[in-house]
Amino acid sequence: MSYAESPAPHWSVLHTLRRSFKLTGRSNRSELIYYWLGTSLVISLLTLPFLIAGAARAGLLAGGLTYAALLIPLPALLVRRFHDIGLFGYWVLAIFGGAVLSKGMRSAGWLQGDWSWVATMVNLGVFLLIAACLAWPGQQGENCYDVEPG
Repeated sequence: MSYAESPAPHWSVLHTLRRSFKLTGRSNRSELIYYWLGTSLVISLLTLPFLIAGAARAGLLAGGLTYAALLIPLPALLVRRFHDIGLFGYWVLAIFGGAVLSKGMRSAGWLQGDWSWVATMVNLGVFLLIAACLAWPGQQGENCYDVEPG
């Protein structure tokens, strides 16, 4: 399969789950997009029946636990995606560190009133890094991290 061809969605999700802790190599855009969409679908399908039945707490608990379990492969996937772009995988620390910092500052009450914009800017930076992972095409051919995925 060439780099331009996109693998089937179910292949991308299963491939990502098999490589949950592998921080080497590269992952293309479609693997990240399909993993994101696949996990969103799974969480929705597990949560929706509870919400329809009126058991919102149970639905949120089921969705939250599923989300936490499916979040485990995401850092490794993002590292491999940054490798595909040609960047260091350490940028993942900025994404997760920013998200944790923003949530922690809001929860601790440090950003009340006029200072709430700081957490918003941190969240914007996290969003822009993830958007860059989705938007930038990977480097063609071999780079210093591995051969092109496909």
